[in-house]
Amino acid sequence: MNLQIPKDKLGHIEVGFVVSNFSISFYALYLLSAHQELYLSSTMVAGFTAALSIGIIKELHDWLTGKGTPEMLDIVATVIGGIMGSLILVVLTLFIQWCLI
Repeated sequence: MNLQIPKDKLGHIEVGFVVSNFSISFYALYLLSAHQELYLSSTMVAGFTAALSIGIIKELHDWLTGKGTPEMLDIVATVIGGIMGSLILVVLTLFIQWCLI
């Protein structure tokens, strides 16, 4: 089976991945600088929420300006990228914690 993902959707996945990683990084830095405990679940929610927000904003922009084609699957692709980014950072964090024990 040859599964081909359109370039447009791959772009949305990449953006969701990057947005999720940046938001998680900034959120973690904020919590650590405020000397608060860092919970993996809250960082994942931050990454997911950021990717979802960017996906919705981008499609609203396409719809309002008419400069693009708004599609619900674009939002889904952005969120999938955000989830992938969040999961990778959580697994990496858990691995680092396991190594330090």
